[in-house]
Amino acid sequence: MPISTFQVFPPSFRELPPPPLELFDLDEEFASSKIRLAQVTNKCTDDDLAFYIQSIGTILNVPLRAEQKSDPKAILHMMLTELCDFKFSVSFLYMVQEDKNGTSIKMILFAWKMLQ
Repeated sequence: MPISTFQVFPPSFRELPPPPLELFDLDEEFASSKIRLAQVTNKCTDDDLAFYIQSIGTILNVPLRAEQKSDPKAILHMMLTELCDFKFSVSFLYMVQEDKNGTSIKMILFAWKMLQ
């Protein structure tokens, strides 16, 4: 009896259509965070304050729990907390000295604090 071999053919898939790029705003997708912040700022009015804060929180990736992402007060609280933590981690000391001619020289000293 001869050895039988199976004939296997690869499946024929139909070709996928090209992606609908006209549905995406490529400038918005590839824009930096500064440009996106400027676009949101120019788009919003005084009546859109809650939407503006939520958009900024999304752009800046503010770390919030899922239930707080729609609360503007929670977004502002977290942003200000992060800002205060940064300000306390870096202290700026300004010293004004006078040289021999009587002109004042402003010196900036950075004192880094280690938070533990």
